[in-house]
Amino acid sequence: MPRGWGTSLRRRTVPAVALSLVLLVVGADVPAASGNAPRPASPWGGVARNPGTPKRTERPAGPAIQPAASVRPQQVGEPAEWVLTFHDEFDGTSLDKSKWSNGFGWGQDTNSNYGWCDPGANVVSGGVLVQRIDRRPKGGEPFSVGCINSKKRFAQQYGYWEARIRTARCAGSRSAFWGKPNDESWPPEIDVVEVNGDASHTAKFTVHWDDGDGHQESQGGFTGPDFSDGFHTFGAEWTPDGVTWFVDGVQRRHTAAGAEALGDGGPFYTILNSQVIDPDSTCGDVPSESAEYVDYVRIWTPAPAPVPAPARPPSAGKPAGGGPAEGGGASPDCGLPVRLQSQSPLPTGTGEASGAVASQRYPGLGWFIRDSGNPASLYAFRFDAAGVPRVREVPVTGATNRDWEDLVYWMRPDGVARLLIPESGQGGGDTSIYEVPEPAPGQAATAPAIRYRYRYPDGKANTESAFMVGDHLALVTKTTPGRIYRFDKLSPDRVNVPLYMGELDGADRVSVVRLSPDRRTMVAASHTKAYVYEGLSPVTPIRSVVGRPPTRITAIDVGDNVEAGDWFPTGSCRLLLLAESRNTYQLRLTTPVRATAARGRVRSSDRSTTGRAQATF
Repeated sequence: MPRGWGTSLRRRTVPAVALSLVLLVVGADVPAASGNAPRPASPWGGVARNPGTPKRTERPAGPAIQPAASVRPQQVGEPAEWVLTFHDEFDGTSLDKSKWSNGFGWGQDTNSNYGWCDPGANVVSGGVLVQRIDRRPKGGEPFSVGCINSKKRFAQQYGYWEARIRTARCAGSRSAFWGKPNDESWPPEIDVVEVNGDASHTAKFTVHWDDGDGHQESQGGFTGPDFSDGFHTFGAEWTPDGVTWFVDGVQRRHTAAGAEALGDGGPFYTILNSQVIDPDSTCGDVPSESAEYVDYVRIWTPAPAPVPAPARPPSAGKPAGGGPAEGGGASPDCGLPVRLQSQSPLPTGTGEASGAVASQRYPGLGWFIRDSGNPASLYAFRFDAAGVPRVREVPVTGATNRDWEDLVYWMRPDGVARLLIPESGQGGGDTSIYEVPEPAPGQAATAPAIRYRYRYPDGKANTESAFMVGDHLALVTKTTPGRIYRFDKLSPDRVNVPLYMGELDGADRVSVVRLSPDRRTMVAASHTKAYVYEGLSPVTPIRSVVGRPPTRITAIDVGDNVEAGDWFPTGSCRLLLLAESRNTYQLRLTTPVRATAARGRVRSSDRSTTGRAQATF
């Protein structure tokens, strides 16, 4: 393989023999298009800044920055075709650690390079990320370089990736913008762009995959202006049919090679890095030539198609054809993208929250429970005016906490609110469900609990997540993938056996499952990820989610171990997630920009609370 072609970021975990089996595939390429090819439009109305130097920055003096073509702006009144799911404009004074980690996903170094990923080589200043290459030995390598990655913070399968970059010029350097699977398997890999410093007029576009016989790759390139002499936009659109590359808004390459294997890799995280690929590199001699400059990174996903409002079932609570309904009406309309942000932690001493719900009777109030070894109690919580959670314990009468794993809110047809507590962990050995009327937040203890015993029809399974669909309780096992079961009725006089509904495909060991208020979206959270399933039928959401892979996956900080969550406040499009660490997160489903018939509806969280008791302690 000629020097400088293909990625040089060969992982320590990949055998050298496998890496030598590199095949260059060219037959699948489509000639580059001319003119402005259709491509994702910024929902903000074009690029964030005017062509040319984005902002004054503290970079060394060097070549003049030449204008780069802008992104085609979103036309006013057009339906949104793309939704922005991740972006960093580098407008701060330091790297945003909620979006990026230093290094590569697997560490600071690679086998075949001559640079060590030094956190100090990533400088954010003047609206630009500068990834320096310094002739400063570190980590056993002769150079220090800048590398950042979004692993465990953001990963996505399919969509459009774009960055505005001025590449490094020094000989022996490489500037790279690329992605690989979030589970750290390799191949596959998509290189949005690679530019070598001693061939800075050529942008290279590559995909890597494994066809069962070893590593394969397909690479092409575009020779244009000197990419080290100014900012240019580099983009790649990844679909199940292949990858299409753009430079400054013009399509320059398409390939279908390896498309199926790329899709098998699941969500990809994103990497930006400068690197040294030649031990005789001149990098470091001239500082202005020894850095990659990044104006922004933006990632889009295709906007979901409008979903027509469902027709009302022939009879209330029953779908056509008879049998129990999975759900009734729904409001509000929750859209995408998914956004995850950190919230205030629970107070010290609260301990692990293993299940949580929002009250539908007391606005602003939530309930959570704790796991085995803790009291058989509910904990009422609310956020005060300063946004600080306040917690109060309410013991559950007549119950024992062997291994409480989730909490479910059930507003019965008669208007009575009940709390259901599945006791279903420890390998499935403790299989009970407690039911209690929702207490007032200042109540000393609950009314006596009713206990229901149950067993699965196909053996034991650990279960940490449950949710209501209409008047039916559903349980999801903590397996890979999760299995969904539904109770049509619970009786305290017998061992209840739920109906097996199918698998929650693609979700690994989930601990929280919630349907959005409009029942068109399901979120399943594990300790480290939130799996999102969209486009469900609001009448039969369980049936429409069975066997479908998630459409989006959002990372959650490792070590926090999310165990509980619910839409908070009730009826909103904000999922409050509670972790073992006491940290809380807010995952938002954002209504699309386009107008819909539902836009004029009053959200349940905005309705008058007249006649409803307020949450007080």
